[in-house]
Amino acid sequence: MRYSRLIQQLWERWLSLLSRLQGDPKVAQLLNTRIGLYICRRPFLAFTLLLFSAMAVLPVGIFLMFALTTFVISAVGFVFFEGWYFLVGHRSWIECFFFCLFVF
Repeated sequence: MRYSRLIQQLWERWLSLLSRLQGDPKVAQLLNTRIGLYICRRPFLAFTLLLFSAMAVLPVGIFLMFALTTFVISAVGFVFFEGWYFLVGHRSWIECFFFCLFVF
């Protein structure tokens, strides 16, 4: 009994959300275009497009996250390696300089 009341409340919220969306002037303007009218007449196609776009976002998001992480890790690694090479090269130059002063 409690679950049916919860489902009824959820259904009422869903209907109020849909009525708010349909009452929005921007949505009404979009639905009055040729594409909007075409999709309004074919709800299965609209649902299919919605699911396709929602499912397409996941792999694209994972790829972009991987690319961003790879870029950040490479940039940080580049900075650390360049710093290390600078430190080693600078130290070698100083050692060579002092060795030459000591020998000559």
